[in-house]
Amino acid sequence: METQVLSAVEAAIAPEILKCSRCGIESAEHTCFIVPDRYSKPPRDTRCLACEQRRVIPSRYVGVLSVLAVVFWPLAIVTMLLHGDADLRIPIILFACLSTPLAVVAHELSHALTALALGLEVGRISLGNGRVLWRVNLLEIPIEIHAWPLSGRVAIGSANLRYLRTRVWITHLMGPMTNGVLALGTA
Repeated sequence: METQVLSAVEAAIAPEILKCSRCGIESAEHTCFIVPDRYSKPPRDTRCLACEQRRVIPSRYVGVLSVLAVVFWPLAIVTMLLHGDADLRIPIILFACLSTPLAVVAHELSHALTALALGLEVGRISLGNGRVLWRVNLLEIPIEIHAWPLSGRVAIGSANLRYLRTRVWITHLMGPMTNGVLALGTA
């Protein structure tokens, strides 16, 4: 009888372990999961944040529109700077198409290198969206290159909490600063 009482008390004190219905990861940290309400719209399963992000990846139509919107923004800037007198030739169009993925790589690498310099841990560098085309480990950091190289993510963390917000803030700031330096260099 005592063991049943103790196990009931332990069950009341112990945190509930949640499990992702898609990848199977388990954790007691509830903020890492999407827990649906009883009468929510489908899917009605408990999902970790990584699986939820994969679920909401845009469709092909949205992906193509994103490519058109993101790749050709340098052309719009050049046209505006030249007050409509732009002579858009093939080399300028190719430069605009190739500069965006290179800017994404530089942007994400600046986040990662700054994080490493400030003592943060870099868990993964992911370039693009969609299907993974290539995976490689560089300095024990997994790097993934996806089919649509128009965005990126760097997973950072730290066991040391000293000045954590400041270090994370500086790490996040370095990406846009890199974009500014690239824009000034291009101009």
